[in-house]
Amino acid sequence: MEKVKKTRILFLDMMRFLALFMMIQGHTVYAMIDKEIREGDSLGIHTWTFFRGYTAPFFMVIAGGVFTFLLIQENNVHVRHNMRIRKGITRVVTLLFWGYLLRFPLQSLYARISQAQADVAMAVDVLHIIGLGLLTIMTIFSLSRKYITGLMVIYFTLFVSVAYISPHITTVNYHSHSEPQLSEQNLGVVLVNNTPEIADSLHLIDGDGLVVKEVVKGSKAEALGLRSGDLILSIGYQDVCSLEELPVMESRQVYGKYANLKVIRGNTLLDIEWNWDKKVSLFPNFFTLWINSEKTFAGKSSPFPTFPWIAYLLFGGFFGAWLARMNEKDRLHKLMDVKLLIVSTILLVWSEIGDRIEIDVYGRSNFWGDVEGMGASPNLILHRIGVVILVGSVFAFLARFVKKLPPLMNQMSRNTLWLYIGHLVILYWIRPVLYRGRFDVGGTLICVAVMFALMIAQTKIIEAKSKKGSWKLYLLGVVNNFKRG
Repeated sequence: MEKVKKTRILFLDMMRFLALFMMIQGHTVYAMIDKEIREGDSLGIHTWTFFRGYTAPFFMVIAGGVFTFLLIQENNVHVRHNMRIRKGITRVVTLLFWGYLLRFPLQSLYARISQAQADVAMAVDVLHIIGLGLLTIMTIFSLSRKYITGLMVIYFTLFVSVAYISPHITTVNYHSHSEPQLSEQNLGVVLVNNTPEIADSLHLIDGDGLVVKEVVKGSKAEALGLRSGDLILSIGYQDVCSLEELPVMESRQVYGKYANLKVIRGNTLLDIEWNWDKKVSLFPNFFTLWINSEKTFAGKSSPFPTFPWIAYLLFGGFFGAWLARMNEKDRLHKLMDVKLLIVSTILLVWSEIGDRIEIDVYGRSNFWGDVEGMGASPNLILHRIGVVILVGSVFAFLARFVKKLPPLMNQMSRNTLWLYIGHLVILYWIRPVLYRGRFDVGGTLICVAVMFALMIAQTKIIEAKSKKGSWKLYLLGVVNNFKRG
């Protein structure tokens, strides 16, 4: 491969800034606006929700595209000496570290947590999947870096494969669903739902609760004093409704904590003393949460699992390699807006044709995963990426007239990761300590403005630190300025 000409792409910088803007305002509005307004049926909320659906795809496609383009620009040296590879590995580790840290349950530092809280902490989010995507892009680059066209083919093939496999994977539950504590395997008790027929035959109250059908001899249930015919109404502070809800309900219990059983035996209400004795388990669901958004037995799921979300990073890899190929041929700035419009049109038409084919095959559209047993269609992925590239074509057109972005926009787009982390720390770590209330539309807009002001301040601090060379020198400078002032 020839040495690739290094260059900056103005419309990509514009797209990075827009992705940052969409991400910050989306999270801030979601966290700060009154829930009744957020879940309402107004035109404003519908419009906001519609555009918010493109935020993550926009963010991921641009992340993959920019990273791949910059990676190929450093392709004139061996992989081991490629600074983009080294920086990329550091970035992957940083993304995974902060991805888990932002979800880390702080109460686990001073108290035990429930299985539900542990599953939330292990769930895969945007930072995790971007880290996995960048690692995948680097791995493919390292194995097939001699030909940009080859990279384009591999990235695009993987993108299409993931997009079309995802509907069949996203509905399969790979999690380990352990037996409930109130079961023959664990506590030694066979339970059945309290149906009207059972309640009448045992002279019990018709309604909620679980009926003890059998108690295993020598079991924990027998030691607790449970008997056949007992009606279990609650565990600790939680009502027992049905066998189907039992695993989710039990996942909220905490090891060693109060879990007394409220039991009706005949006409007597009993309080059987019991401390919950099942510990939290991180494995194997630590890995299965990466696959799809199916719920664990604690009722929790990953918001951005590998399938289908890595497809957006893989398309970003193809997009970045395509841009690098045009840069190599010195065609990068020739009619780029038209080229992107053509790519966008192909993706949107592909999505529309695919949707019509699905209607013919299934009798209905599966665009949103409406066909039973299927996850969201690849046509949704194609549509969203088509919209992202369409926006890119608009920015490429504007780049004909705008030759340089304001310094602040460039600085913020360069520090997207730290601004992403910064605004989430403010929203979900600092804000709950200071104020837990929510606001109307006007108050929420003020919160968005304040958040952007804080992100600008964070950007200025990061840039000042970069000029000093290290945080130590920057902080020393701040202290000295404070003393002089």
